[in-house]
Formats: sequence, structure tokens, C-alpha cells
Amino acid sequence: DAGIGAAVAINLTTIVNQASVGNDSITSNGFDLEATMTNVGGDTTHSFGADAIAGAGSSGVGVAGALALNLVTDTTAATVASGATVAAGHGNIILIAQNLSSDSADAAGDAAMGKGTNVGVGAAVAINVLTTNVTDAEVDSGATFSGGGGTLTIEATSPEPVATKVTAGSAGKQVAVSPAVGLALVTNTTTASLGSGPGTITATGAVIILATHTGSSSITGDAKA
Repeated sequence: DAGIGAAVAINLTTIVNQASVGNDSITSNGFDLEATMTNVGGDTTHSFGADAIAGAGSSGVGVAGALALNLVTDTTAATVASGATVAAGHGNIILIAQNLSSDSADAAGDAAMGKGTNVGVGAAVAINVLTTNVTDAEVDSGATFSGGGGTLTIEATSPEPVATKVTAGSAGKQVAVSPAVGLALVTNTTTASLGSGPGTITATGAVIILATHTGSSSITGDAKA
């Protein structure tokens, strides 16, 4: 007798949200360049979730497995590139990059569902790999940017909580094995900058150049045999 359960859940996502001025010339009264989140029914967050649950039971051999995996590349940028020319006149100057996201992976493998199992093997693997999360609000060095008469705001914001949870259980009269693995690899880069170049910005109001990242990473593992 053998009972085998298997479950796989995978997120593989690439997001690019970009507002930019390339090798162009702009003349205006004020300047507003924003790469932000879309409000969908009050939800303004990229949410990535992968859940895998596997169960097995048998009087002979019970094997359960589960894998939940997130692989996310997320880039948000509001940039004036080197070589661009912007004459923003006398209005406010605004560059905003906003990247709000949350990531979770949950795997559970239970091979203890049978009665009197001789051999029980439970396995659960939950992996988050979020190694490219870039949020950039920037006037690159080499851009010609001039203006003034109002406020100057360059802001990059990127909160990102990450949660990884694994649970494994097994029971066996002869052999009981319960491995559980949880792994989170997270790299965040958040930049707000005004590079060097020709042109003069004269602000009569507030000047705000601000990069803000708030993040958390939690890993919970539980294996019972």
C-alpha cells in the first residue's frame, strides 16, 4: 500500500513600470513625471502569493510533497535620462517612483494522514527569490534640467513585506521523516537623486529629495515526525 500526494505552486513574474524622458527636449511650465501604482478598488499593492498543500496516508508508505516558489523581478522608475533637455519654466517639478508590493510563499506536506503507516515521509519547500526590486526616481547626470519658481520633489518609495512558511509532518511505525525548508533571498534598491549636469533649478518653495524603503522578511518552519 502506498499513498502519494504532490502539490506545486509557482509564481514567475517580471514587472516593469516606467515613466521616462530619453534623448529629447521638453519646454513646459512645470514638470510632473510619475511611475506609480494603479488603484484597483482600493488596492494599490502588487501582491504575489504561492501556496502548496500536499497530504498522503497509507497503511504501508505515505509520501507527501509540496513546493511553493516566488521568483519576482520588479522595476519601477521615473527618470530623466542623460542627454535629455528639460526646461520646466516656473511651475512645480515632480518626479515620483512608487513601488508597493508584498510576497508570500507557503508550503505544507503532511504524510501522517494514514493510520498505522509503516513509512511516512513529509516534505515542504517554500522559496522566495526577489533579487531584483528596483525603485528609482532620478534625474541622471548628463541631463540638462532647468526651472524654478515652485517646489522640487523627487521621491522613491518601496515598502515590501516578505513571508515564507513551511510545515511538514509524518508518522510511521518504522520510519518517519519530515524535512522542511524555507528560503528568502531579497535585494531592494531604492534611489532618489538629482544628478550633475548643465542647467539650473531655482526653487522658491520646498525641496524634497527622498528615498524610502520599508521591508520585512519572516521565515517560519515547523517539522514533526
